[in-house]
Amino acid sequence: MGGLFLIMNILYYIEAETETIEVSEFQENKYNSPIKKIFENLCLSELTTLKGRIDAIKKVYNYGYNVPIYINSNLILFKIKDHRTLWINYFKVGSIIKKKNGADIVFKNGTVLNTSVSYRSLLNSFSKAQRIIQE
Repeated sequence: MGGLFLIMNILYYIEAETETIEVSEFQENKYNSPIKKIFENLCLSELTTLKGRIDAIKKVYNYGYNVPIYINSNLILFKIKDHRTLWINYFKVGSIIKKKNGADIVFKNGTVLNTSVSYRSLLNSFSKAQRIIQE
């Protein structure tokens, strides 16, 4: 149960070449692993693979790029890119606010993530993840 609790509190991941930073409601963790390895391990804990999840989502929803990663019913991650690559937990997003030079994500716990990603692009990525839940 501890692992599920931790997954449920993930706000987002910051992807770097050789490390990944996980930002949760309570803390930040730095892993000396690429994001794909972390996502693969999360998928394996659900008895599937990252490739299997991506292939299924592409096929079922007809997505060609920026495919959200469905881990389980508590964690769907969608990707955005500004000067860094971020993977946002769909379930933790409270609102998206349009700004002059990008958009902010306001998480349900009140944390604000400032990005230079356009409002339209961010909303599109969010909507792709939302579609998985709604259908």
